[in-house]
Amino acid sequence: MICNKCHIDRPLVDFPNNKKFRDGKEKTCKLCKYKRNAEWRKLNPGYRHKYYVENIETHKQQVKAYRESHREHLNAIKREGYSKDSGRYREYSRKHYWSKEKGSEKRFARYTRYNKKIIKELKPTYVKRLLSRKMGLNYNLIPESLVELSKTQIQLTRILNERKPQWNQ
Repeated sequence: MICNKCHIDRPLVDFPNNKKFRDGKEKTCKLCKYKRNAEWRKLNPGYRHKYYVENIETHKQQVKAYRESHREHLNAIKREGYSKDSGRYREYSRKHYWSKEKGSEKRFARYTRYNKKIIKELKPTYVKRLLSRKMGLNYNLIPESLVELSKTQIQLTRILNERKPQWNQ
């Protein structure tokens, strides 16, 4: 099929779908259409923002409706992204969430108060979190046997650290 703009013979795949035309394809190729849209955006730089501001309530309703109807799919995407690059998320959290801004001391105190009991009792969630951080393992793929072994190791380490001052005397 020949493009109306560039007059180059291109395969049918290079033309966008359009039900208005008899053959179901537009007469301008995707590349020419992309260039035309880019030029229009350069000539009308504030149009998208202006449209968004004028229709902000409609936009919010559409986004909310989409999120509600596609909740499972969006959660799966988030989980997949986090499992692929959990280190990046953890780094972001260290930089921003625990930074010295916006009452982070209170957040950190609340975090330690809440987790003190979990840390002391060595709950499986805490041990799994330790393993995923230290060894780079996926949190959801850590077997229970490894959790139990790590729990025993941590308990032994704690006992040794408590008795260490006695050995130095």
